[in-house]
Parts: sequence; structure tokens; C-alpha cells
Amino acid sequence: MVTFQYKVNPKQKRRDGTMNVKIIVTYKRKRKMLPTAIYCTSDDITRGGRLKNQSYIDAVERIISNYRKKVAGIGLEFGDHELDYVIRRLLETDKLDFFVFSDDAMKTYKGETYLGYRSAVNSVESFIGRRRLDLKEMTRDFFVRFEKFLADRHGGLTSGDVIYINKIRTLYRRAQIQFNDEEHEVLSSYPLIAYKVPKLVAERKRALPVKKVREIMNLNITKQSTRICRDLFILSFCLMGMNAADLYAAERIVKGRICYNRKKTRGRRSDKAYIEVDIDPRIKPLVKKYKGVNKAFFFSERFSPKQYKNIIDKHIKRIGKMAGIDDLTFYAARHSFATIAYNDCGIDKYIVHSMLNHVPQEMKITDVYIKRTFDKENEANKKVLDLLFQ
Repeated sequence: MVTFQYKVNPKQKRRDGTMNVKIIVTYKRKRKMLPTAIYCTSDDITRGGRLKNQSYIDAVERIISNYRKKVAGIGLEFGDHELDYVIRRLLETDKLDFFVFSDDAMKTYKGETYLGYRSAVNSVESFIGRRRLDLKEMTRDFFVRFEKFLADRHGGLTSGDVIYINKIRTLYRRAQIQFNDEEHEVLSSYPLIAYKVPKLVAERKRALPVKKVREIMNLNITKQSTRICRDLFILSFCLMGMNAADLYAAERIVKGRICYNRKKTRGRRSDKAYIEVDIDPRIKPLVKKYKGVNKAFFFSERFSPKQYKNIIDKHIKRIGKMAGIDDLTFYAARHSFATIAYNDCGIDKYIVHSMLNHVPQEMKITDVYIKRTFDKENEANKKVLDLLFQ
């Protein structure tokens, strides 16, 4: 525990008769004194060397209070540190605070990207129990313990937890770029090298049998927000596993097809992850129900990204309970579509990849030479919907 008290030494007077008020810092039975900008005279102190001028007392209390806040943010639990380390950290400015840096860095993010990073940063605050963390405290041990915290919170590490870890690593890497230069490594690269982000086995349990998807589709739901969430789930399944982010942002419907660039991968692919999905007659009423004025759907016109995310996160669990499904996730629509297409409808795995708007590694060169019409994908999707609406 770090403790603070002030001291005035009457024997250490300057030529003008004033004495400096110093702060004594004690840690692990060792002490050091830090000077302040406060100078008092003999009239301001008692015989025992205690301040009696209230303005000086208030100023010293503010300094000690600020030091205590800094100690709370140092994170001494993440390493075996000595007093010299504490002193050095007390005298640093706030520019290396993780939360200060992250708030500034996230100004460049928008929409769901911003919300994702905001949630990840908030999870760090939940982990350490405070809104102050020096970037230098983000050691390998920090990331190991952060991973354990996330796993304990969910009864095991989830793909969402891994996404959070990667986002925090990305922010740390951005801080390195900002604060390091050719001559000075302010932030070490060791944590990113020494700590390996865990790789998860594919969560097969998310895939539902077709009868469960059908049951969700036919649920009698009265609450509007829950009904919107259920309809989004069915739209995702029926539109070849369309992601929630793409249902929100899809730009247009052309000649009975929803045409969009998959948000998750459009920046990493030469074809900008473009795909066209037929609107099957059996889901036309649902598409019409949510048709937008300037977009394929009205979700982005009526809900902010945060409101839209909350509708899905809050109500998908409620739908799961109604259908007797433990821990239902929205992504189960995409998983279920792919599994049913391959296992129940006998659709070729490459076509399933294409329907999901994936590009298998071994097909990347081949796809450069093929102009996609999306006819085969939509023919296959009809088979899946034939089974669903049987």
C-alpha cells in the first residue's frame, strides 16, 4: 500500500526565510520525499512543523488526492514494483493513460465499429475496476488476466471475448505508433509478441435444426421489439445468412434482388465482397414490411446503430427462451443456414461458401477469372427455403 503525508522542515529554510512543503511517499517500508510548489514561512506552521494556514492545507490535500488517484491507476497488482517505479509513475503526465488515449483514438471510428471498440474498452474498465490505466501496465500478464476475466464472466471464452481482446491489442498497437519513434520505445512490443490470442474451435452448437428455425419463424410474439428481432433472424436465414450489420446497411433492391457489399470483408477483397440475393416470394411480405425509403430496409432510417444492436442483444435471448433454446445468438441464423444447406439439402460446400459470401483460400485466383451471376447461389437458396417452408 502506498501512503502519503506532508512534511515541513524548519531547518531547511531558503535565503528568503521560506520553507518548501514536501510530500513523503511510503511503499514497502521505503520512503521518499517529493517537493511541491508550496513555500511557507514560520508564521504558517506550528512548533511541530504542521501547517496552520488553511489555504496551504487545502493545496497539500489536493496534491495528495491527485497522487492517490494516480496510484489507483498505476495497477501495481500487475507486477512486482519498487518505490522508485511508483515515484516515476506519479510524476508522469496523463498522456499514456489507456482510457484517455482510447477515447481520442475512437473518434475515428463510426457506427458499429465504434460501438464494438467502446464495449471492448468498457470491459477493460470492468476488469480493473477503475477508469484509469497506464499503457505501460498493459503487460503480457495483463492480457493473460484480462482473458481469464472474460472467460470467467461467460463460463468459458467466447468468440466475442476474442474480438474484445483483439480490439484492445489494436488500440495498444495504435498507441505504440503514436508514442514510439526510431530512437525511443516508450511502449514495449513484448506484450503483443509474448501473449498469443487464443484460437477457438468453431461453435457448432449455434447451428439449429430446420424444425427449430421453423418454430422461431412461427412464434406468436406480441412485443414489437421482440418481433422485430425475430423477423431480423428469419431475414438473415432466408437471405443466405445475411449479417445483422448488412441488414442494417444494405443499400438497394434491384429487380427483385438485394444487392450489397458485405460490411465485414468488403475492405479486404478485390470484389468488395459484393453479392446479390433473390427475394423469394415466400419472404416478400417480410421484406416489404421493413422496406426503407432510401435503403433496402428501414432499420438504419429508424434506429441508431446502438439502438439496433440493443434490439438484437436484448431480445434474441427472449426468443431463445420462447423456443426452448439455451443461449440463442443472432449468429445462429447464419450458422444454421450453412449447416442445413450442406447437411440437409446436399448443397456443394463451395456453393455454401459462396452463399455466405466467403472466398475459400484455394479459389481466390480462380475467382479472378469468373464473372459471378449469383444464379447458382440463389438456386441453392431456394432449396433451403423449400425445406424451411415445407
